[in-house]
Amino acid sequence: MGFLTGIISMYILGIIFSYSLYVKQWYLCIVILILIFILAFNEQYFKKRTLIFILFFIVPIFSYFSIINTHFSNKIWVYVSKESTYGYIAQYNNLTVYLSGNFKKLANESLEGKNVLIKGTYSYKIDAFKGVLGNFKVDEIIKEENTLNYYIGKYKIYLYDKFRPYLGDKNTSYVMALVFGEDKFISKSEKDDLKTLGILHVLSVSGFHMVLIFGIFKRFFNVKTAILLTFLYLLLTGVDSSSLRAFIMIFIAKMSSIFHRSYNSKSALYFAALIILVMNPFNLFNIGFLLSFGATLGILMYNKKISKMLPSFLFKFNGELAMTISAQVFILPMLWLTFGGVNTIFLIGNILLIPFYTVIIYLSSLMFVLLEFNFIIVYLAKIINYLFYALDGAKRFLLNIDMPVLDFNAELCLLYILVFIFIATLKYTKRYRKELLVFTTCIYILATFL
Repeated sequence: MGFLTGIISMYILGIIFSYSLYVKQWYLCIVILILIFILAFNEQYFKKRTLIFILFFIVPIFSYFSIINTHFSNKIWVYVSKESTYGYIAQYNNLTVYLSGNFKKLANESLEGKNVLIKGTYSYKIDAFKGVLGNFKVDEIIKEENTLNYYIGKYKIYLYDKFRPYLGDKNTSYVMALVFGEDKFISKSEKDDLKTLGILHVLSVSGFHMVLIFGIFKRFFNVKTAILLTFLYLLLTGVDSSSLRAFIMIFIAKMSSIFHRSYNSKSALYFAALIILVMNPFNLFNIGFLLSFGATLGILMYNKKISKMLPSFLFKFNGELAMTISAQVFILPMLWLTFGGVNTIFLIGNILLIPFYTVIIYLSSLMFVLLEFNFIIVYLAKIINYLFYALDGAKRFLLNIDMPVLDFNAELCLLYILVFIFIATLKYTKRYRKELLVFTTCIYILATFL
């Protein structure tokens, strides 16, 4: 077991142990303690650094309970992150608070992206899994402060209004989602179709987007400038866990090259996970975090192996298919548990449709860069509209294909995990055996909550 693998494993187990302790799931607490005991007395590498690993098990426990035991008075400062049907979703001390009240009378404009001092009554309804404290009924807004995210939100609205005459409402909504992760303009039926095709991830800024955007910047600027611009793009899109993970990995990779150090992608992934979990331990129970890190780990560990196993007649599709399959290795149980089933059409959807979206992201990014050159935007918009027209036809065709659905079944999910653990012990995966055992054990424990 590597040093970073041991640290991130202990930190994750510490968070899961904290939650289990809080909700009095004693059997899970016992399972985790037994697992740590086995590692401590059977893993030679663990013995040499026992105090360090135990420390990384204890720290998240203190962090978790210090956050979950938050109490406040009838006047509090909160950051309003999102507007919802019942009011607003706000953040307080890394926890979510639902704000309700007659905001039409209380506020002159949307509070999204603002720090606000509010007065009212709070009702505790703690969700220790999602990190939700409860509901705050707002009686008075005492003070408002505009944040960077407030101005970013205003800028996004300006961009939407700027490009709508060229692209139309629907395509502009897609462009805003593809480039900035702003999917609130896209209808639920459209999202359901993308979910069925297994490509819903294109609407949220993820590692896929960060790599594309960094690649664009790198074509025109040096590495340091490209990293800085990519960081600004990260801020512009809201800094969610998947995009932050990708940025940290890109930053480590390029800094390693500049300082002539070897780059280990798995170590960079573990380091990114550790940073994000230290920032907020509740990210561990966020499905976006789990899918992002699980898919990336699957690609890093199995993409090349699966590519060699695929028949050679697939030619150029070989790489895309191998990446799609390897990305599912760790996340398939989570998809089963979260969405109740997985349509096998996702294999075709990712291979055929993602290249279209990649080109659209490139061209849309170019539109934003050339914001004031209307004569160029006109031609770029025509190309983007043609691509969306082709995509609509391709999506309708794929949605009419009757592909088998892997419906959720608790026994099937458990069997998948047990078989994977068995495969992890085979000789050809000996290099990653202990890492896989720890990771799959954590997935199984998390599966009891999802």
